[in-house]
Amino acid sequence: MNRRLAKLLLGSGCLLAAPAWRSAPAQTPQLGSGASADAPSLELLPPAEYIALRQPETIPLPAAGAAALTLQEVESLALACNPTLAQAAAQVRAAAGQQYQVGLPPNPSFGYLGSELGNDGHGGQQGLMVAQDFIRGNKLGLNRAMVGREVERRQQILAAQQRRVLTDVRVAFYDAYLAQRRVELAGKLQTIGLQAAATARALIEAQEGRRTDLLQAEIEGQRATADLAQAESNVRGAWRRLAALVGQSQLPPQALAVDLDTLVWSASWEDTLAELLRDSPEVAEAEASVERARAALARAAVEPIPDVNAQASVQYDDASNYTIAGAQVTMPIPIWNRNQGGVAQAQAELVAARRRADAVNLRLRRDLAEQYQRYEMSLARVNAFKFEILNRAQQNLSLATEGYRAGELAFLDFLIVQRTYFQANLEYLAALGDLNQSVQMLHGLLLAGSYNDLADLGR
Repeated sequence: MNRRLAKLLLGSGCLLAAPAWRSAPAQTPQLGSGASADAPSLELLPPAEYIALRQPETIPLPAAGAAALTLQEVESLALACNPTLAQAAAQVRAAAGQQYQVGLPPNPSFGYLGSELGNDGHGGQQGLMVAQDFIRGNKLGLNRAMVGREVERRQQILAAQQRRVLTDVRVAFYDAYLAQRRVELAGKLQTIGLQAAATARALIEAQEGRRTDLLQAEIEGQRATADLAQAESNVRGAWRRLAALVGQSQLPPQALAVDLDTLVWSASWEDTLAELLRDSPEVAEAEASVERARAALARAAVEPIPDVNAQASVQYDDASNYTIAGAQVTMPIPIWNRNQGGVAQAQAELVAARRRADAVNLRLRRDLAEQYQRYEMSLARVNAFKFEILNRAQQNLSLATEGYRAGELAFLDFLIVQRTYFQANLEYLAALGDLNQSVQMLHGLLLAGSYNDLADLGR
């Protein structure tokens, strides 16, 4: 861990390392690698600690020359500080505690036993008794097996929540970077606008320009200033969103280390689908629900097996001065109640769990089809701007600027070229944002929205 990351963690009160229960590495996972997420470890779960989000009133823009923050550092912060992960981890521990509890046998009973008290003026029979219920049909073992499936389901919910957090953080990280790029673009446009206004004034002084051109140039300069202010506001908003996802109260904007060439997906549709259906925590959670329902059915089937209650007692008979012992064994007779309704309920819940697993599988296929199409469309658009449009727009702007300064190009024509350049760059950044969204969704197994389904973490 580098010093800056340790300082951020210490300053926020978060854990000093990424949780040991994470199921994926902090780096961007590659579906095509064939690596699957490991199940979280119950013994290594961290304490459920998190900090309240306290956003400052204003967030400054990144300082020039600041050290670049990497995606891996931000992911480590999120894994240590995001409160939803601590919430999901606590739910795993709660289920593990329940699994242990339901397998414990009932406690024995101990008490006083008296009879014939005061008969013929004697103290009667007085003594002690002990009783114990004996659970038959392996009910305790089936209880633990059933809740053990719930523990597995909770582990998959935790793994899914981790994926959601990482996907949201990666999207927000690149969004913050693109917002900073928009500031740079708006600043460049403002500079061009100021230069155009200066050129218009010089042409008027040389009696070669028009007053209307100067006014139009000043209007465009003021527009560029407003665009710059809006872009700076977008940067502050992007960093506030990133800070909320990370779970940090203090995450000031700073330079980001980003390689846009990594926003690419190399796996084919068939490989991507196979990896998704194999590694998705949603699929694993649905399968764990099926196994839990199957275990519940097995438990319901043995419910009619009667448990045995055994009692033993020792008494002293005051009338005869004898010490007497007693024993009693009882068990219910399953004549009318053989848990018919419970078995029928468990059977129906097993059918419902199986159909839900089928529905999850089909939903993932549908969602992946949509997301993969978005990726292909956004990649094609990004490549068109990157390799064709932006180069021509830059060349056209340079030629138009030289021509306008030399008085060889009308201001209206120069303005059209300037707006085309600015609009092309904005569309390129927007296309990068769409590409980032689709790529991160593919990396994250279509899991996002870490703060959208908080109620599901407690179900």
